[in-house]
Amino acid sequence: MGVGMVQRQHPDPRRLAKEAELMFRHTRARLVQTPDGAYTWVEELVAKSGSSYTLAITYPAAFPHERPKAFIVKPRITSGPHLLADGSLCLFDDPWAVDLKCTALVIRNRAVTWMLAYEVWQRTGGEWLAPDHGTGLGSG
Repeated sequence: MGVGMVQRQHPDPRRLAKEAELMFRHTRARLVQTPDGAYTWVEELVAKSGSSYTLAITYPAAFPHERPKAFIVKPRITSGPHLLADGSLCLFDDPWAVDLKCTALVIRNRAVTWMLAYEVWQRTGGEWLAPDHGTGLGSG
């Protein structure tokens, strides 16, 4: 490991095992570990329209004191409602709130709702049919 590089480790292997049990039971996502030690769930989703999306759910270094983050990585979505500055999906009223019980499965299910609302938003030219998680901070 080079100077200044920090090997990321999941803070609690038991928590990751529980997360994996939930995700494997309820989704078709696969868990991958990146070279820096981070864990990411990747799942291919197909909407009723036939459009395909690749969802990536990443565990931040501060997990579980920071929620996992969801990204649509294919097709790359760079504009639209309820996207945070880092490109992650805004899925909660307060995207920075600590929620020690929030699992990747919760994030995944909210991301699926986001994806469906995004498709409607594209077709209708601006109608958002999912919970509005705007905080007034211009983040969601």
